[in-house]
Amino acid sequence: MAYATVSVELCEGITVIRVLPQRVFLKTSEQFREEIIHILDSAALKVIIDLSRVNMMNSAGLGVLILARDKILKRGGILVVCGLLNMMREIFARMHLDSYFMLQPDCETALADLRRV
Repeated sequence: MAYATVSVELCEGITVIRVLPQRVFLKTSEQFREEIIHILDSAALKVIIDLSRVNMMNSAGLGVLILARDKILKRGGILVVCGLLNMMREIFARMHLDSYFMLQPDCETALADLRRV
């Protein structure tokens, strides 16, 4: 049985996507991609992806994040990634994704920033 890989909530017009599994890889990354694409098709223009539970993500999962960013930017929106744990911060730095994404330390800071935009 497949379990949801994300939960979604709407906060004052901002879509907050919380990634649930600690590891996004193999079959999890396939389901993660399907769920993110489905959410983005109906998401607001301001989106936060909260990775505070994720301590490992394979290249397919990272590709989903890149796809999400590109999709939101094409619509004139903004995407913020927040809550990177140590291992994920290291992965983002090694792949130079820390300069590709808008990053915030936590969801509260990301929400505050997007409310001002």
